[in-house]
Amino acid sequence: MKKMKNIALLAGAALLLFSSCSDFLDEKGYKTDYTYYETEQGLEALVAGTYYGTRNLATSGNTTPGTMWEISGTDIFTGGADGGDRPMWAWYEASLNPDQGGAWNSLYSYISVANQGLQSLEANATMLESLKDIRRGELKFLRAYYYFFLLQQYGGLVIITEPITAPKLDMARSPQKEVLELILEDATAAWDALPWADANGAVTGDYGRASKGAAGFLLAQVYMYRYSQRWAGTGQPTDLNEDRGAQSDDLQKVIYYAEQVCKFGAGASSGSLHTLAPDYADLWKWDPKTGFVGGKESENYRGSELLFAGLYSRDHFYNNQRPDQVNDGGNWFHLQCTMFAEDGSWDLIEPGGGGVRNEAGTAYTDLPFGYLTRTNPTSGAFERVKGRIGIDRDLITGRPWRRFVPTPYMYSDDGLFGRQAYTNDKPGKLMDSRIYKGFTWVFYANATPDARWNKWENGAGSFDPASIGKTENDLRFERGDTAMLLSLENINGKYATGTPAEKLALERAKYPYYYHPMQNVPIPENTGQTGRRNVQTNVFPSLSKHLDSRRGAANDQAGYRDIMLYRLAELYIILGEAYALNEQFDQAAAAINVVRDRAAWKEGEEKYNHFYLFDGGDIADYTKSTENDMRITADFLSAMSEKERLDFFTDEQGRECFGEPNRWSRLTRNGANYFLERVQAHNYLAAANVKAYHRFRPIPRSHLNAIDPKRPEDQNPGYIN
Repeated sequence: MKKMKNIALLAGAALLLFSSCSDFLDEKGYKTDYTYYETEQGLEALVAGTYYGTRNLATSGNTTPGTMWEISGTDIFTGGADGGDRPMWAWYEASLNPDQGGAWNSLYSYISVANQGLQSLEANATMLESLKDIRRGELKFLRAYYYFFLLQQYGGLVIITEPITAPKLDMARSPQKEVLELILEDATAAWDALPWADANGAVTGDYGRASKGAAGFLLAQVYMYRYSQRWAGTGQPTDLNEDRGAQSDDLQKVIYYAEQVCKFGAGASSGSLHTLAPDYADLWKWDPKTGFVGGKESENYRGSELLFAGLYSRDHFYNNQRPDQVNDGGNWFHLQCTMFAEDGSWDLIEPGGGGVRNEAGTAYTDLPFGYLTRTNPTSGAFERVKGRIGIDRDLITGRPWRRFVPTPYMYSDDGLFGRQAYTNDKPGKLMDSRIYKGFTWVFYANATPDARWNKWENGAGSFDPASIGKTENDLRFERGDTAMLLSLENINGKYATGTPAEKLALERAKYPYYYHPMQNVPIPENTGQTGRRNVQTNVFPSLSKHLDSRRGAANDQAGYRDIMLYRLAELYIILGEAYALNEQFDQAAAAINVVRDRAAWKEGEEKYNHFYLFDGGDIADYTKSTENDMRITADFLSAMSEKERLDFFTDEQGRECFGEPNRWSRLTRNGANYFLERVQAHNYLAAANVKAYHRFRPIPRSHLNAIDPKRPEDQNPGYIN
């Protein structure tokens, strides 16, 4: 691993020749003497430098590209309470226009690095041919990876396969089917050239290099994308029918490459050493009370499930930072997905929640949670003082930028983890550990709390703490105790009367901690209300997958987590879908059940207390296995309509990969109509604005202004140049 970091560091000099330009067509900054990169040392630096583009999704800019490009603006995540980029990428407002450069300029610069590397590799006469073959495979893989990311976002692309050594302005976009041919050619060459990663995930001694497993994932994904012309190619709005050049054997190619990497079916004897992590939580290494498992010196998950990732280091030196550059570079995802749990200046009041009758007895006065009833020591007047739940910002609570938050579809009883996804008519919250292990549902008091038990009355009913053996004005909890808890419960059925606000406020009065049943936390009526304290864009479970307590201080922006790009579990889901499309339902169920078995609670494993407190589970089943409940059958899949199966596999990817940078492209894979339907149905803040043409991103104006001649097809449909 140390060697890989040093190789990546050497790449800095190579990148200066490419990344200094604001646009890959910029006429400034060309250098023609690249002979250093024909040496073995220069080549190694150049190849390592080509990997730097994998960090593009998680670094740079107040809102990282991966946050808004692949996570937010989908069916399961929307824009949160803060961030200037939310209107365009999360809510599809008018600011989403060609003025946004996005990944276009950035990833083309890394394609240029790959092109230079491939040319320099051919000129080198000293490197061992066997090693040259592997490095060539790496460069081909990375070029294919970057082109495929761009193609999913923009559609047709400018194809560049040679270094540009002089200004070139005639840059026509090639149609998707031609770009896909190049991607498949490169990815196949990578598959042929690259070895399997060893048991430690290393290739030629370095962790993080592309392997046959990464190439196989990419090939399966690209062939499935091309096959999905079945939906994307017909019945779409004008100009949005996609010709991806689908071939009759695309589905068989998906199955072949996925089987090889998964060692499944006909690929059981392949040389792949990739296996799933034993526990879903192993991937994220997060404990809501102590933070990153293993402490500050602990490493990221780098086990056999991971096929490809953008790497970071706990040493600023290897992240191209000085030690004092805590707000530059690094992985910023931890900022984007964190809720505002800290007390701050917020009053913990639910508007319209009541708490006490007014003097006339005709209306209810809204009171804060945990208030103290007392006589003012100075004035002698009776007063109620707001409480404090005792949560300060620290490395575990996190710095809450709230750029992306789950939509109600994540929580609802008929949503992503609803009964329809399982064969036994039970909701996933009783069986599927992923919903709990991927989020943080409990926050602990890390400061001195001052939240008191108090009587409560409103239109939903009344509560006296004496009914549960508590005394009014006594502290509800102490430092170190649970201060805030979120759940998947829907409390509406508990109360025969009262408004939603009154039900929520009364329910909160009954618990020692500040309670958020997510199905009852208010939804902002419009984007202007997203900053309110007690709405779902401020109140949501933080995404454990990205949290990082190994930073030096709570406000440090630069995190150290690797960004997981390809995981074996997702490939199993792709394989399962391909089997189902091929009407091999037994194999489809078997592939999905590999992932489901890992997602189930195991015999003897303690579930979250939510199981019996809020989710309707029997405490007698608290440590019982849910593996049988989680498994699906061939009959379950075969009984579905084509649309139901499409939704099932789309949602299974969401259940496994929520919050990872792959959702937007999963929706758009199936075409503009499918993307539009899912976003309108489940993303309440985007529904009014999103259009079918948002399936593609706008081509940046910086590119359009530079090219000559200009063509109508240079811009995507729906956008104005």
